Amino acid sequence: MNRGHSSISNSKQGGYADRGRTPVIMDKLKKIFSAVLGVEEEKITMELSPENTPAWDSLNAIVLITEIEKAFNVRFDYEGAMGIKNFGEVVRFVRSKTPIE
Repeated sequence: MNRGHSSISNSKQGGYADRGRTPVIMDKLKKIFSAVLGVEEEKITMELSPENTPAWDSLNAIVLITEIEKAFNVRFDYEGAMGIKNFGEVVRFVRSKTPIE
């Protein structure tokens, strides 16, 4: 599902070995999104996006990226940061950048 955002896609993305850690990643990301955007964690879905979340403006997008980088020790490049269109893409990005344990 690469839509021209190579920094979001990764060959490990669909692998079975990393699926067990996805709930842990999602829980941590939901806490970040909830704190930054003021959205209840239970209301954060894979489809959460700037289009359906008024608080997800350009300033909060930068705050989200900064908090995610700190929490997961990952770095977004420009293309990756600009390619984030929804919560699901953030989950896939972080999953692709964190080691399988």
